[in-house]
Amino acid sequence: MPLTGNVALFVDLENVVTSLWNSHRQAPDPRAWVEKARKYGLLSFARAYGDFGQDYLRDLEPRLRVAGIEPYQCPAKVRGDRTQSTVDMNVAIDLYEVAQDHVTTNTFVLMAGDSDYVRIVNRLRLRLGKDVVIAGVPGSVSRALVEAAGGNADPLEVVKVPDDPETELEIIRR
Repeated sequence: MPLTGNVALFVDLENVVTSLWNSHRQAPDPRAWVEKARKYGLLSFARAYGDFGQDYLRDLEPRLRVAGIEPYQCPAKVRGDRTQSTVDMNVAIDLYEVAQDHVTTNTFVLMAGDSDYVRIVNRLRLRLGKDVVIAGVPGSVSRALVEAAGGNADPLEVVKVPDDPETELEIIRR
């Protein structure tokens, strides 16, 4: 993919952080996410979406800011005993708004894996002529999502963590 125009980065934190931990016992690295997006051009927009009231995301907020990613608060809706995330809706709206308002942004890096984004990814690519790169956690990315992006997948790098109880405790602490 050529380096033309600017790049926008969108991170579904709930998806990425949970998948990194559950599948690979790996902590998130926001600086690595920025470097991945910068492979495609100049970073003109970078936002990570999540409910920062959740313990597992609270400590990540300052690290996002240091990396140059704006944390965007998406409080979960609670109805009785059910909790519903508002992340997907907020990401979809911002994907569309950036595509409309930032005309020099040609590449959209979406760090997510669920198929809820298929429709907006198709719109960006087919109707607005944007390049979309799906950069999800290996083993947790919907095939349909990658297909909607025209096959453009650039998975997050996963580091093999040694089976060491001390290392695991440090990861949990972080």
